[in-house]
Amino acid sequence: MHASVAPWGRAAFAAVAVFMVTACSSSKPPANDSAKTTTASNVLEQQHAELDGDGVPDDITVTRLDTSSSKTGRVELRMSKAGTRTLADTIGAAPDEFNGNGNLLKSRLVYVADFDRAERLMMLFGALNGCCQQSLTIYRLGPTGPEPYFHAAEFFVDRSPIPQPGKVATIAGRTLSTAAASPSSEYVSSVTYAPVIAYRLEEKPRIDSAATKALTREELGGFAGFEPRTDVAALRKRDGSKVLWNLREHHAMP
Repeated sequence: MHASVAPWGRAAFAAVAVFMVTACSSSKPPANDSAKTTTASNVLEQQHAELDGDGVPDDITVTRLDTSSSKTGRVELRMSKAGTRTLADTIGAAPDEFNGNGNLLKSRLVYVADFDRAERLMMLFGALNGCCQQSLTIYRLGPTGPEPYFHAAEFFVDRSPIPQPGKVATIAGRTLSTAAASPSSEYVSSVTYAPVIAYRLEEKPRIDSAATKALTREELGGFAGFEPRTDVAALRKRDGSKVLWNLREHHAMP
């Protein structure tokens, strides 16, 4: 089943409707993980979607961790077949660069979608650190509950995945760069090299080498490997042209 939801906007994370929580009258089995009952005032979001492959809608609850700022939350899944799981991740709102194509939920905190080969995935972005540093954790959902699929401690989104039947989706991102010494005043920006890594969402995530090289050249003006480098700077001129610069040998890179 595939559904389309409008791209996520810039709505404030704190402006989330509060849901009333009542005693459980569901026919779902008791939790197999211990979890504390959350009060209504701590619930940021409560969503419903089929998560464990039995065709019965399951509950997704996001509870507030930081009651003073409402910026972080934790996800609890109550599944009719796989029981209850409280995920260890501390999550925040997805960045604006992530457009949420195909999200089965009307949520800025939890992304669930069906992908060719990868099947049903749940994507969670970590709490915001500084201006724009967030982690990305992806789970594969199935009869035994969520299983780890992908994790990056730092992931700045460059391309969002688009779930389509019969076509493998790709997500691309990079770590954040730091300021680097500029070789001359003609350059208006100089940062350390951080390639844009493209991942194909298959049975397991796989790096797409060709897409990685193409996206990195487009973003940075060249390609200098699949790992971040502090000896290479990505430079940008006032006219928008870009080039990679070898900081040790003091020359432009092809």
